[in-house]
Amino acid sequence: MRKSNKKMLYNIPGWEEFLADFHNFLPFEEARLFARSLKLNGIADWTKWCKSGNKPDDIPSAPNFVYKDSWVSWGDFLGTGNLASKDYKFRPFEEARLFAHNLKLSSGAEWKKWSKSGKRPDDIPSDPYAVYKDSGWVGMGDWLGTGNIAPQNRKYRSFEKARKFARSLKLNGQAAWSEWCKSSDKPDDIPAAPNNIYKDSGWIGYGDFLGTGNLSPINRKFRSFKEARKYVRKLNLNSQADWNKWRKSDKRPKDIPAAPFRTYKDCGWVGMGDWLGTGNVNKKNFLPFKEARRFARNLKLSSYTAWEKWSKSGERPDNIPSSPNQIYKDSGWAGMADWLGKK
Repeated sequence: MRKSNKKMLYNIPGWEEFLADFHNFLPFEEARLFARSLKLNGIADWTKWCKSGNKPDDIPSAPNFVYKDSWVSWGDFLGTGNLASKDYKFRPFEEARLFAHNLKLSSGAEWKKWSKSGKRPDDIPSDPYAVYKDSGWVGMGDWLGTGNIAPQNRKYRSFEKARKFARSLKLNGQAAWSEWCKSSDKPDDIPAAPNNIYKDSGWIGYGDFLGTGNLSPINRKFRSFKEARKYVRKLNLNSQADWNKWRKSDKRPKDIPAAPFRTYKDCGWVGMGDWLGTGNVNKKNFLPFKEARRFARNLKLSSYTAWEKWSKSGERPDNIPSSPNQIYKDSGWAGMADWLGKK
C-alpha cells in the first residue's frame, strides 16, 4: 500500500485494530478450507455471512485483500468453482459454435433461457458475443445455426431488382406486402421494410415499389382547395359521419384528400361544415351580420332555393355562412327575405 493511501486509512475508525489483527489471521489454506466448509454460493452469501456475527476473528472479511498474494478467485476460495469471466478458459470459437448448433435452439431468447438453466458447461460462455467478438462472431443466427441474420448485417438485392421482384407479386398495398413478408415465401435478400433499406437509394413509396401507383398523401397532387371543396359540396353530404363513409369508398377521386383538414390547413380550411357546405362552422370566422347581409343582398338572388344553390356552387367566400339563419339567429336574423333584400 502506498504511504499516501495508508495515511488516509489511518483516519478511518477501527483501522488501527484491523492493522493490529492483520497478522493474526489464519494462513490462506486454512482460511480457504474453513470458507469452503460453509457451503456458501458466492460473494453475496459471503458478505451476508460476515455481517451475521458468526465470523471468527481469525477469518478476514476481505480475504481477497488479506491473501492477495495467494488469491485465485472467490470461486476457488468458497469452493463453488465459479470464476470471473476474465478467468474462464472457453473453448475455441468453432468448437463452441458447433456445441451451440447441436442444441437446436431457434432464437436469442431461447439461448438466454438455456444459459441460465444450469446446463451450460463452464467452457461455453453465456455471452458469446463478448467472448468471440474478435475471433469469429457473426451473429446469433450463425451461432445457433438458424441462418437468421440481423437486418443490418444482411445483403439485399439492389433497389431496382427488389422492386422488380415486388411488382411481380401483384400485391395491392402495404398491408398485403406485410402479410406476404410473414410467409415462408420471402427470400432472405428481399427486405421486409424496404422503405428503411432503400430510403436513400430510390425509394418513393409502396405504390411505386409494388407497382400499384398509389402514393402516400405527402406525394400526391390534390386539387386546389376551392376546386376540391366545390366538388365535395355537390355530393350533398350532411355530416362528418357521411364524409367518413364516403371518403373510405372507392368513389373518392385520388386528387381529393381523405384528410382535407391536413392537406388544406394553411390554404383555406375552415371546418367540416364549410367543406361540406352545411354551414356548421365556427361563428368567429364569419363577417358581422350587417356586412354579411349587405353582401348577400348584392347577389340579387330571388329565393332560399337560389341561395342554397349558390352556396354550394363554390363561389361563396369563407366568411359568408351557407346557413345564415343558424349563425346570426341571435344577432339580427329576420328571415331569408330580409337576408336577400326581398322585403
